[in-house]
Amino acid sequence: VDVERPSSTATVDMLMKDSSGEVFWVKDYTLTIFEGVDYADMTISGRFYHPTYGHVDLSTILPVRIFYIDQWPSFGELQIVGEDGTKARLLAIDKNLCRIMVDTNGDGTYNFETDDISWSDF
Repeated sequence: VDVERPSSTATVDMLMKDSSGEVFWVKDYTLTIFEGVDYADMTISGRFYHPTYGHVDLSTILPVRIFYIDQWPSFGELQIVGEDGTKARLLAIDKNLCRIMVDTNGDGTYNFETDDISWSDF
C-alpha cells in the first residue's frame, strides 16, 4: 500500500445489546481507507465476540479496491478466523464476481469453495 496517498482510519471498540439482552462486542476494529485518483483501497482488522458462539477475527489479506464508478470491489481478499482455527475467505475476483473458500474443521485446508458468485446475489 502506498503510504504517500491520503488515508483515513477509524478504530472502534463497542458493546452492543440486542432486544433479548445479549451483549456483542466489537474489539479493536480498524478500517483504513487509502484514496486514489479514481478508487479507494480498504484494509480491515478486528475481533467480533458473540455471546453464544465465541469470537472471530477479521483481517484483510489483500486490500479491497473499489473504483468510484463501481458498486462492488474489483479485487481484494478478506479472511475471518474462528476460535478453533476454522476460517473463511472472501475473494473479490472483479467488479462483478467473488468467491468464498471455507476451512470448516480448522485443519488449514480449504475444504469448501463456491463457484464464482455475482456480488448482486449477496
